[in-house]
Amino acid sequence: RFSDHESFTVPVTFYYKIRPKASLTAGARYRNVDTDTGNDFQDMYYFIGGVGEVFSPVIHADISVGYQTRDSEYALMPDLDTGSASYDVSLIYTGNPKATVYGGISRDYRTSAYNGYGYTFTSASLGARYSLSNAIGVNAQIAVGESEYEQYARQEDITMFNIGASYRANDFLMLRASYSYRDVDGDVANYQDSEFRVTASLRY
Repeated sequence: RFSDHESFTVPVTFYYKIRPKASLTAGARYRNVDTDTGNDFQDMYYFIGGVGEVFSPVIHADISVGYQTRDSEYALMPDLDTGSASYDVSLIYTGNPKATVYGGISRDYRTSAYNGYGYTFTSASLGARYSLSNAIGVNAQIAVGESEYEQYARQEDITMFNIGASYRANDFLMLRASYSYRDVDGDVANYQDSEFRVTASLRY
């Protein structure tokens, strides 16, 4: 009962500069989602926002807030068109030369691998990166989220945690290691999963 899905997105954003490093934004985003089950969607997101420095040169923001509609094309379950407030807000603080602190909140439609069902995902996250030296860095992030399915009774509360480290051996080789944990508490499924990942990247 698992399915693949494909999507494409067409965003249009207009910028109006209000300061040398800050702009107001407005726009729209079209997204088309096709699933193997025929449970297809067309989303339109209309938003206003801003991007650039906020209050201080060391605080950078990227904000969009608006309303999103979702038209469903699932013949087996008609009349599933819906609409919801949507937003994507991120803040980055760079006041410490060795540290970067970032956080954000977002709300958007997503498509499940289970039968191609649609759901709304709302999340909030907070994280930081710190340079121990020019070669070694560490990072950590925590996030909470909620999934609300539109086409059948299912809801999930999700907690995620990630910690990692990186080592730049030279100008060409970067090594990274990370551990991620996720806890899903729902009225249909409850589970936890962990992931250890080690990667190496070469750049020439």
